[in-house]
Amino acid sequence: MQAREGQYFGLPAWDGGIVILLADFPAGVLRLLRYEDARGAVTPIVTLPRCAVEDCYNLMPHVSPMCLTRQTAERFQVLWPDKADFAIHGAESFCFRDGERLYFSRWYEDPDYREEVVVRRMPDGAITEQYRGALSELPDGQQWLLTED
Repeated sequence: MQAREGQYFGLPAWDGGIVILLADFPAGVLRLLRYEDARGAVTPIVTLPRCAVEDCYNLMPHVSPMCLTRQTAERFQVLWPDKADFAIHGAESFCFRDGERLYFSRWYEDPDYREEVVVRRMPDGAITEQYRGALSELPDGQQWLLTED
């Protein structure tokens, strides 16, 4: 697959095949596509109007389950297939979703570096759990949650 003028590929995700975000600015659409290497096939997952997002900054596909998200320094949004939009801490990054639970990593440098796991509820973003620890996703898709006693 090759981008044409006015098209942009986002970072890929893995969900039984490579999932690719294609922002097609001339056509005014965002496409999630699945590439299956064994078949050499590209199949569409969903097409959204470009106006569905304020801008494409940090627009990313995620899996478990498949979703399209956008994050700025102060906000997190789930754009597809569900909708959510809520404020987050400026040093917080989305890691993964497990059902209605959204897992974020929050870091501090004051002056020592430390990390916390923040679990938020879908769709309102309310914090349901928070503890010292770290999240890690392995190349095979395993999600590890490491906590301090």
